[in-house]
Order: sequence, then C-alpha cells, then structure tokens
Amino acid sequence: AACSGSATPQLIGSYPKDAGSSPTYPPPPANLLVVYNAYLELEVSNVDSAADRATQAAYDHGGYLVSSQSWYQGRRKYTTLTLAVPVAQFESTRKALLRLGTLVSENVTGELKSDGYGSNEWNTFAHLTVQLRPAAPPLPSIGPIGWNPASTANCSAGG
Repeated sequence: AACSGSATPQLIGSYPKDAGSSPTYPPPPANLLVVYNAYLELEVSNVDSAADRATQAAYDHGGYLVSSQSWYQGRRKYTTLTLAVPVAQFESTRKALLRLGTLVSENVTGELKSDGYGSNEWNTFAHLTVQLRPAAPPLPSIGPIGWNPASTANCSAGG
C-alpha cells in the first residue's frame, strides 16, 4: 500500500489539538506514568513580580524552584525559571503559569516512566521552564501627521 500511493497519511496526535482548548490526556498504560515537561515563553508586564508568582505557583502545587537565571538586554530584564512539580500537579501549575502573561510560545514533551519502586504521580516530578520577558512598552501617541484643513480653519477662525 505504501508504494501504490493509495494510503492516506493520518495525524496520530499533536499537542495542543487546537489553540482554543485545554488538551486532554489519555491515561497511561498500567504501571507507567507519563511525565510531561514544558517550556513556556511569556510576555509579562513586570518580570520580577511574575517570577515571584511563578515560584509561588510551584510551591502551592507541591513543587519547588530548581533554578533561576536573570539578565538584561538593554534596560529590559528577562528571567528564566525551572520549576519542578508532582506529575499530578503538572496541568494545574501550567494553567497558573499561563495566567501570568501572554503566551509567546510553548513546547510540551512527555515521557513514559515506570511506576516501579514506589513511584507515583505525587512523588515523581515534572519540570516546567518558564521564560519571562517584559512586554514591549506602548508606542507614544502622536497626533495626525501632515496638514489638516479642519484644524487649520479652526485656528485661523479663532485667532
């Protein structure tokens, strides 16, 4: 069938299925856990405040801050945080992080792990790396450029 050209390619799966809805994950096979890891890039109004709230979201969901890196480009501060949370709290933590700002990009991967040796979704950790970048400052508002007959007429009529 592959050589005859009669086979139609099919999409087996993608993440996210569509940008407007939250993904739903099928349960993993027995004795296995799916450990998701995410990279989120967010544009935020205040990088320091968003970093504090992201770290707090990890703590609130039973996780912790793994690493933090900050730097400046010009006068604008950027921060990247890596957070670890129990597998069972991955999606709720991800949603909390998405509320911090505007999503610029996202990459999610998953890996099957054996639940042997006492591993479960509460003592196995997923990682969420979130890059926070400052929102672009608004452009200054300027009036109309060029000649405006109505305003010229108003100026000469009043003065």
